[in-house]
Amino acid sequence: MDGSNLVETTGTKVNGSWEKTADGKTVAFEDSKKEEATKTVYTKGSDELSNAKSGTTAYTDLAKKAQDEMKLSDEDMSSYLSTLATNVSTVNTYENTADTTLEDSNEYSRKSIIDKVHKAYAQNAAQGVTDLTNTFAAAIATNKTTMNTSQKTMDNNQVLADIAAMEDGTEKDAAIASFVKQVQSAHDIANNTSIEYNTDARKIDGCDSEIYLNGIKYTGSSNSYSINGLNITAQVVTDTDGKASDANAISITTSTDTQGIYDKIKDFLSQYNSLINEITSLYNADSAKGYEPLTDDEKDAMSDTEVEKWEQKIKDSLLRRDDNLESLMSAMTSAMSGAVEVNGKKMYLSNFGIKTLGYLNAPKNQQNAYHIDGDEDDANSSGNADKLMTAITNDPDTVINFMQGLAENLYDSIHKKMQSSSLSSIYTVYNDKEMASEYSDYTSIIKKWEEKLQDKEDYYYKKFSSMETALSKLNSQTSSLSGLFGG
Repeated sequence: MDGSNLVETTGTKVNGSWEKTADGKTVAFEDSKKEEATKTVYTKGSDELSNAKSGTTAYTDLAKKAQDEMKLSDEDMSSYLSTLATNVSTVNTYENTADTTLEDSNEYSRKSIIDKVHKAYAQNAAQGVTDLTNTFAAAIATNKTTMNTSQKTMDNNQVLADIAAMEDGTEKDAAIASFVKQVQSAHDIANNTSIEYNTDARKIDGCDSEIYLNGIKYTGSSNSYSINGLNITAQVVTDTDGKASDANAISITTSTDTQGIYDKIKDFLSQYNSLINEITSLYNADSAKGYEPLTDDEKDAMSDTEVEKWEQKIKDSLLRRDDNLESLMSAMTSAMSGAVEVNGKKMYLSNFGIKTLGYLNAPKNQQNAYHIDGDEDDANSSGNADKLMTAITNDPDTVINFMQGLAENLYDSIHKKMQSSSLSSIYTVYNDKEMASEYSDYTSIIKKWEEKLQDKEDYYYKKFSSMETALSKLNSQTSSLSGLFGG
């Protein structure tokens, strides 16, 4: 090696730290075990060969001392020096490589990290570098956690998915900018960096509201009240001393919804008429006498339309003159035509202009339907005086009480007819229990007769089989005899 272009840089360890005596980079050999030593580093220069030899001698002496202190064999020492040289080369490569990602002024740029390592080593040797490394490791762990959390948020965020699906352009750029602004706002809120709080805020306990209606006090947890069907919302304070004052009282004027009452009564009668007309129609259905269920052969001989009409005729007459249906119909008509006592006075639907057309004037199967006099939608009674609306206008409470009593009577009448018994279930007008029992009995009887029929069939099969066998033998014998007699 030509030493004319090498110069020696030395340093001395004082109080655990190396103090440089010339420009250059320092390299330590187990400096924690040595109180004083001289380090030698070679850089390009114009010194003479003697300086290089002097440096080589110093390096050899230092390596020998390190080998003795670490108690290494020549082979292990050679391996140690080789590893050390590799590490030094790696460090030098890192330090000499330009940082293409971050600016030198960035906290985690390559230059910044190198300067921090040198400073930590100069201040506290190997321990300083270890502490700095732990600091970097903690920062990396924190950043990884933040990145993972952010990634999960992005993966699970439908907004980002929607943005990603958008076409590139002004609209997409605006959506991204809006999303970034929302994220930044959330970050500011989480870190309390951009939120100003009102330090003058005070806690005020709430209290129940109070109103007086006709001298009666009402208390509630909200400002809304419902009293006897009247909905009231308290919006202003009219008294602050806890006493009701006529001076600040608010007058409330109410009126009866006469049209609403009329419409409800009309709807009730409409539904009743629909039901009672259907029951009457089923009870008075035409007889299906002569229309017996069709056999398969009979169906094959008829068209599909003819078969459908035939079977529908039978279905329509199933409840004709049915006793249970008649009993239910009678109970309903009796309840509707009966009296209802209101304020000690018996009243009827006819008192309010509600009545049937009569058996002679009513259309077929509509004899039990009710009509309201003066109802514009009913051609049969629209020309009559509207007694119902007059009654509602003059005395709505009486009309309401009457209709409530009428509905209760109708319900009770139907309920009695549909109570449970030993033969029928509740709300069933037919003896379903009895029918179920009879069905079970008939099914058992049919099954027994089918078994008997099968046994009888097997008996005849065996009997005729034996007969055929006997006839076969007889024919064989007859043939033999004929042969003997020359037949």
